[in-house]
Amino acid sequence: MTSVVTLNGIDVSALDEREYETFTLCNSLQVLVISDPKTEKSAAAMDVHVGHQSDPEELPGLAHFLEHMLFLGTAKYPDENSYKKFLSSHSGRSNASTSQMHTNFYFDVLSDHLHEALDRFSQFFIAPLFTPGATQREMNAVNSENAKNLQNDHRRLYQLQKSLSNPDHPFHKFGTGNLKTLGTIPSEKGIDVRAALLDFHATYYSASIMKLVICGKESLSTLKGWAEELFSEIKNTGRSFPTFGDAVPFDESRLARVVHVAPVKDLRVIDVSWPLPSLHWDFLTKPTKILSHLMGHEGPGSILSYLKAQKWANGLSAGLFRDNEDWGLFCVKVDVTDTGIEHVNDVVEAVYQYIQTLQREAPFEPWIFHETQDLALQNFRFKSKESPINYASHLANVMHRYPPKYILSGGYILYEYDGDKVQKILDLLTPQRMRLTVVSKTFEGKTQNVEKWYQTPYSEGSIDPELLQRWTSPQPNPALKLPHRNEFICSDFRIVTPSRSAEDAAVSPPILLQHDEQCRLWYKPDTQFRKPKMLMHFLFYSPSLSSTPYHAVLTSLFVRYLKDKLTEVSYDAELAGMEYEIGFNSRALELHVGGYSHKLPTLLCKVLQQMLEMTKTEYKYEDAVFERVKDRTKRMYENFFLEEPYQHAVHVCSQLLEVSKWSVDDKIRAIEHLSLSDLASHSQFIFQQVFVEGFLYGNLQQNAAPPLMQQVLNYFNFGKSGGTFPLFASQVTKPRVVQLADSSEYRFQRREWNEANLNSAICTLYQLACETEARLPRVLRYFTH
Repeated sequence: MTSVVTLNGIDVSALDEREYETFTLCNSLQVLVISDPKTEKSAAAMDVHVGHQSDPEELPGLAHFLEHMLFLGTAKYPDENSYKKFLSSHSGRSNASTSQMHTNFYFDVLSDHLHEALDRFSQFFIAPLFTPGATQREMNAVNSENAKNLQNDHRRLYQLQKSLSNPDHPFHKFGTGNLKTLGTIPSEKGIDVRAALLDFHATYYSASIMKLVICGKESLSTLKGWAEELFSEIKNTGRSFPTFGDAVPFDESRLARVVHVAPVKDLRVIDVSWPLPSLHWDFLTKPTKILSHLMGHEGPGSILSYLKAQKWANGLSAGLFRDNEDWGLFCVKVDVTDTGIEHVNDVVEAVYQYIQTLQREAPFEPWIFHETQDLALQNFRFKSKESPINYASHLANVMHRYPPKYILSGGYILYEYDGDKVQKILDLLTPQRMRLTVVSKTFEGKTQNVEKWYQTPYSEGSIDPELLQRWTSPQPNPALKLPHRNEFICSDFRIVTPSRSAEDAAVSPPILLQHDEQCRLWYKPDTQFRKPKMLMHFLFYSPSLSSTPYHAVLTSLFVRYLKDKLTEVSYDAELAGMEYEIGFNSRALELHVGGYSHKLPTLLCKVLQQMLEMTKTEYKYEDAVFERVKDRTKRMYENFFLEEPYQHAVHVCSQLLEVSKWSVDDKIRAIEHLSLSDLASHSQFIFQQVFVEGFLYGNLQQNAAPPLMQQVLNYFNFGKSGGTFPLFASQVTKPRVVQLADSSEYRFQRREWNEANLNSAICTLYQLACETEARLPRVLRYFTH
């Protein structure tokens, strides 16, 4: 079956019903229009190929500030709130982002109002006002955005990486901006910030370095006409996008260095990074794709599998974490245990032992590339339909990178294999070219430096030459091997359900196929999207999950232990387009399994087999795994107090009203006293009594649903010696909340837990009796969108 077709010169998934066309306006603005007659929301995005790396040295944050200012009035629509008012009154929204090299603006709106929204949007780039009053006020908004991020470890580590780079390279810059960089300091130096905004806009906001995407229900010809009508007035200075040479921001003096960082949250990360020449334009071969697949694998023989066996790691990711036009950064990031943070050198050695294995095995067996290539093509062929706003924003960005033919497929498909490029990258992954970053609370009070913009404590120094030599010629590690063939790769993509109109499919309710003392089974075929995929959702009702804080924590440990044991299985399944998720609430354990229908039952059985095996008396829990999941769970609870205030507000609001919503403090106290034997005992009671409710949706015939449910029930051994007893209907608890009196108003306030976070939050809750009006839940979902 054909996976890719070419329409109007663009490679498109054969299953994509939308129409696409690219063209260039008279002012050199390249446009992509997407016609989707079925869309309820329409969207557009403009990506300008300039970001904060082009900020003037004396005005850090100017590109980001300009992004904010474009929302605040244009010559045609001078009201500062006109744009957002129009969108919100027609169920729309808008946003923008500024990165190192790009500024991306996007919106969506009900489809009938796309033309007027485009008219307002186009004026951003034709005649923005930059009024003095708005300029001064919006500085405060930029400052607030920066303040919101000051306690965010991801932001702090990113800026630290920038601050430690070559100060002569634009990557070094601080991109967000604040009142000091945009207000106080420029004022002291006599710099007119509004004039600088106007100059930046005049210099860089040229149609020649912009890409526009419009997605609507109208025909391609209509959308094309709107683009010509509304966006042709954008000036074209003929400039090309800013470039900064081929130099990477980490020269030799900044390599073979180690950085120790004290985080806000209790994080433990070892980050091994290597700067690379730019691979941005190698999208046909994607040479780092194979390396990230091999080094980031989680199956037997992988780096992660070995590190977990040594009790050193919880997780690992590998790949190209910086993929700029002028340079790249390949990283292996390891989430380590408390024991692992004491074995940093050994963890790094394992990374180089695996690189040694790759060097020895290269060139790799052809099946490794072909398997990766086939999965990439499969993902493109059967990809889910994107939301218009996210799709438009993404495509506007990648239009700068890919020729028109590859705009849709370039990020997915591996067109060719270039073993020479892969080998060249491997040859660059050496200890002498490495930057090592170690993040841990153990460095608190022991660091020598503070980063300028986020006040992150850190120390930096050269790596010991003896360590460099050890890692350059590591001892061979027989535990490290290339991955095996993936048993979850699907080959049967037949559609077995009948086709129906979208309207009929949407209103058709699930069918109740089975209801007895053991289970209740619901079924709904996919007659609308017509993809070879399924979703299986099971609720295992049990009275033993969270009746006390101790039970709640033990069930959480059970779930995390299960996930840990399934890592090697679930990773292969995820690569092949299938995944599972398991969690719980006060009433039931919830299992979601979704993906390609051919092998999905195989994944379901492996999850259930491991889950039920862990409830048997003879099951031997492993101390190393238990300590690992207990540590991660405890840190998750403790890190809660360092989350953002809005997350705290939502949590407190729920805790005030929901029965059995145990406090995080209670859970921390509970987990301190829990042992492996407590988990083993609790596990035996989780499914002592169970009622199973299932919902099967997708590419599945009705007569195949009951046998699938029977497979699930067979794992519980209902009615057999040592098996599970059915849970009576009267024992299935219903969710309970405190009922607020009619027309009552209550207020609860408390101090923010993290006093270093200067932000505040308000959570407002309205309690409504949904059971009295069947339409109310649907209306509320629409209202809150």
